[in-house]
This record gives sequence, C-alpha cells and structure tokens, in this order.
Amino acid sequence: MSRVRLGVRLAGRDLRRRATETVLLFVALALAATTLTIGLVLHGQTAAPYAETRSRTRGPDVVAVLFPAPNQTVTAADRASLAAVAARPGVSDRSRAFPTTWTSITAGGITGVAELQGRDAGNSPVDRPQLVSGHWLTHGDGVVVERAFALAMDLSVGDRVELAGHAVPVVGIAVSAALPPYPQLCTIGCILDQPGWFSAEPGLVWASRQRVAGMATPQQPLVWFQYLRLRDAGSARAFAGRLTDSGPPAGRPELTAWQDVAARQAEQLASERTAVVFASTLLVVLALATLVVLVGGRMDDEVRRVGMLKAAGATPGFVTRLLLASYLAVGLVASLVGLVAGRLLAPRLISLSAGLLGRVGATSLSVGQAVTVVASVLVIVVMAAVVPAWRAARTSTVRALASSGRAPHRGGLLVAVSARLPAPALLGVRLAARRPRRATLTSLSVAVAVCGGIVVLYAQSSLHAERGDVGGPADPLVAQLHTVMTALTLLLALMAAVNLVFVTRASAVDARRSLAVARALGVSPAEAATALAIAQLLPAVVGLVVGGACGTVLYRALSSHSVSPSLTQLAGLAVATLVLSAALSAVPARIEARRPVADPLRQP
Repeated sequence: MSRVRLGVRLAGRDLRRRATETVLLFVALALAATTLTIGLVLHGQTAAPYAETRSRTRGPDVVAVLFPAPNQTVTAADRASLAAVAARPGVSDRSRAFPTTWTSITAGGITGVAELQGRDAGNSPVDRPQLVSGHWLTHGDGVVVERAFALAMDLSVGDRVELAGHAVPVVGIAVSAALPPYPQLCTIGCILDQPGWFSAEPGLVWASRQRVAGMATPQQPLVWFQYLRLRDAGSARAFAGRLTDSGPPAGRPELTAWQDVAARQAEQLASERTAVVFASTLLVVLALATLVVLVGGRMDDEVRRVGMLKAAGATPGFVTRLLLASYLAVGLVASLVGLVAGRLLAPRLISLSAGLLGRVGATSLSVGQAVTVVASVLVIVVMAAVVPAWRAARTSTVRALASSGRAPHRGGLLVAVSARLPAPALLGVRLAARRPRRATLTSLSVAVAVCGGIVVLYAQSSLHAERGDVGGPADPLVAQLHTVMTALTLLLALMAAVNLVFVTRASAVDARRSLAVARALGVSPAEAATALAIAQLLPAVVGLVVGGACGTVLYRALSSHSVSPSLTQLAGLAVATLVLSAALSAVPARIEARRPVADPLRQP
C-alpha cells in the first residue's frame, strides 16, 4: 500500500473515531468561511444597479447647486454664474435650472421634510426621472415622489399629502440618478432652518415651478439645481474639482460629480459590509481558538498512537502530515460549504435602496475571491495544528509508547476550597478544573458571542441617538443594518452554543468514572447533572465578564460617538447568556448522569 493511500485511510478512520470533534470543527470553520464569503460578495453590489438607473434616466455627470448667501436670496448675478458653468467647454448638454426649497410633508400620520424641486411638464434633456407608477407632472396640482421616500412615507399614487398645510395629490412615483435617494439626499446639501429640522432626513418631491416658488420662505429660500452632461463622463470629478477647489462661496455653484452620488448609494452596503467583516473576524478568532483547544487536547491523547506509527517505520514528517491531513480535509470541506452558504445568504442581506432601478449585481464569487476564502480557512487550520502536530511527531518512540495519556490537572488549593461546598458545586468546580483547555474554550466562546452582542447593543443605541426623537419616516438604512447585525449576532451565538454542547458532552464522557464513583457514594443523578452544568457555567460567567468588557472597549475605540445601552438591555443580555448556557449544558449533562453506574466502574 502506498504512503499516500495509507495516510488517507488513517486520516479518514481518525475522523470517524472522533465524530463529535469533527462536527464541531466543521461548524466553526464553515461559519467563518460563510461570513468571509458574504463580506466579499457585498463589495460593489450597487455599481450595476446605479449604472442602469443612470442610463435609463439620462442621469447627469455633474450636479451644479447654487445656494444663496446667509439670510439672502439668489441674485441675477448668481444665476449668471450658474449659466457660465453650464456653458463651459466640455459640457455637451444641460438641463434648465430648477428652483428648489424645503417644506414639511405629512401623510397618514407620518411627518417629515420634503425637498421640493420645481420641474416642467415636458422631458428634460438631462435627468428624466423614471416613473414606476402614475404619471409625470402635468398642468394639474399634483406632485411626484421619489420612490425610496414614498416607501418610507407609505405613499402610493392617489394618496394626498400635506405640504406646509396644503393638501396635494400624489400623481406619480419615480426614480432618479441625479441625487442620492432618501435618506441620503442632504449629502448634496440642504437648508434646514426650522425648529426640529436640524437632524431631519428630507426626501425628494417634484412639483411645478409655480408651487415651489410659492413654498419658498426667508428661512427656506430658493436654491437652484442644474444638471450637466459632459463629453467625457469620466472627467466629472476633475471638472467639478477645478471649479470648487477653494470651496463654494456664496454666489458660486457647488459641483458634485456622478461618482460621488454613486458612492452615496454604496454607503448603505458599506455599513453592512463593516458589520459582516467584524463578525467574520470574531468567528475566525473563535474558530482558531476552537481548533487550538481541540488539536492540543487530541495530541495529548494520541501520543501513544504516534509512537505506534513511528515504531512501524513512520518518519516524523509523515506523522505530522498524517495528523494535519484530517484537519485540512475538514477545513477544505468547511470552506466549500461556507462558499455555497455565503453565496446563498448574501442576496438576502443585500437590500438596495428603492432609489435604484434594476437588480442587485451578480452575487457569484470570482475565482480569486473563492481562493481567498479557502486559503484563509486552510491557513487557520495550519496555524492551529502544525505546532502541536510537529511536537507530537518529534516525541521519542519509547516515550510515546509508554504514555498513558495526560492526567487531569489537580491543585491543592482548589481541592481545599471546594471541599466545603455542597456536593454538586464541589464536583462542578473540580470537573471544570480537570480540563483547563475545555474551560478556556467555553469562556472564549461565550466571550466572543457576548462581545458581538455588546457591540450590537452599542451600535443600535448610537444609531437611535443619532436619529434621536426626530420622528418622521423610518430610515431603511438603519433598519437593514439592525437586521444584518442581529443575524450576525445569532451566528456568533450559534457557534458558542455548539461549542458549549460539545464541551459539556466531552467533559461528561471524560468524567464518567468520577461521577460513577460519586454516585456510588450517594450522589443522585440530578446532583451529578447539576455538577456537570456548574462545570460549564463557571467558565461561562468568566466569558460573560470578559466579553462584556471587550465589546465595550472595542466599540468605544472604533466609534467616535458611542451611546451606552440601557442597564435593562445589558442585564437582559447577561441573564439570557447564563440561562442559555445552563440550558445547553443541562441536556448532555442529564443524559450522561443517568447512565448506569456499573459500566464505568468495570472499565480498567
């Protein structure tokens, strides 16, 4: 039999012998690969829909905005400077200058702020909003609402809205690429000089020029927008930069290139991608720690097997490759499963703004991205396994054959302190101390899950504080980000739960003989199960404290503006963590504690 075939058969048999550890390792690596895949897929998903929207609406290359000086109105000379920009070389087409102001809007009990732009009944040479329902402005008295804002206000064609107290029908819903959709409209510039408007997120509404002019006030004067097409669309940023290098003083237009508008569209997914990258980092750390603990404990238990392989003629290199092969096989399969899962989950996490036409870009991974995910998982495996595998392979044959496994750790101080505890607590404390690596894995699993939960609570509190009590229509970006963060927190909790169940089962199997002796001396099955649960609950408490501290420090270090969650939320997270830890530990503990006493005692 060839060495390769022998190695494959031995590695396969090894995986079957340790099915529980294999499943745990697979889940940890697959979750890490899934989140890494989602992070890669989210990158650049708005590019194709924005390009389609821009093409179908004849979107501008440059947006020119003319703001008046403070407490003044736009003069004829200011309008002339706007016309001069539109007449510059390189401009191939231009729209008319559109008057714009801001006013309150109310519909169905929802109150917000509308950026009201005056338009003509006919088509504009540049920026022709694409109707998705209804019709464009006519000589009637209606308005057309940008689709993302209409969804937030729960508006449809035929509804009536109040603009500064005047009831107006909604005659159309449309999409445009000229300006960022709700709630990012004011990234181009707004005048919100009304009490309670400072933190408002206006939405775009198109109306007749006459209506817009009639809505203007000294606090909300007319601002003029003009949309330009260039002969070379790629030079838009350079064109805008040449005229706005020294800033936009009063009387001179402020120019924004289409690339900057596209970047605003991408900001929605950028926040989601940041959350995914953060969660994937935590999962990678947890997967690495899980692998280190599993490999370390396994190598300690397999020293005798290594000695038998070396006695049969295996070299240290062959033994190292054999020990690594099973982990690499699991890592390879887990990475492939993670690629598929991430590819399927990504479209459900991508929620493009309603201000875009078309569909999300292709969510298929490129070859380079797939290689990145697979390589990352395999690097994690190698980092965790190569050192203990090589150390085990270098153990002398005689010493390895004489090894009877690693004796459980016992400390005199621990024995003395636990001696006065009730029987379940005494057994629980000593069982936790028998295998410090397993206790460390439990603590780390809980710490990572709690860290993610704390960061989510801080992020939600900070987002709520930023929106404050402004009221108005819901912010779809915030809602989607909350959804993504909650989903990722559940992934972290799932990984921690799997680890906890595995460690409890492994500890119960390892402690069968000790528990059998204790039960022979009078400990009931319920007390034995309680002892096993306590053995996992103690490191879970440590993980809760460490995770809470790390999550708080991490978020405050990454965010310049952080708002602490309420004590009720923090206490709820702590209680839920401990209750779930106890419940997950109780199931395998109860099963093991009810085994017959005689079988473990008969074993040599």
